[in-house]
Amino acid sequence: MERQTAEIQIELDVPAQMRDGTVLRADVYRPGGAGPWPVLLSRLPYGKQTRRP
Repeated sequence: MERQTAEIQIELDVPAQMRDGTVLRADVYRPGGAGPWPVLLSRLPYGKQTRRP
């Protein structure tokens, strides 16, 4: 069986300023190559480094 690898671009702690001035930070993972690509959004009320079951 041949194993395939994919290129992934990772940006950590990307800031996004909300209307009330609060700055939220996100980790953004993008596939390499030409798109278009679908978007997956995961939101948690805890820190980004919290493990999920």
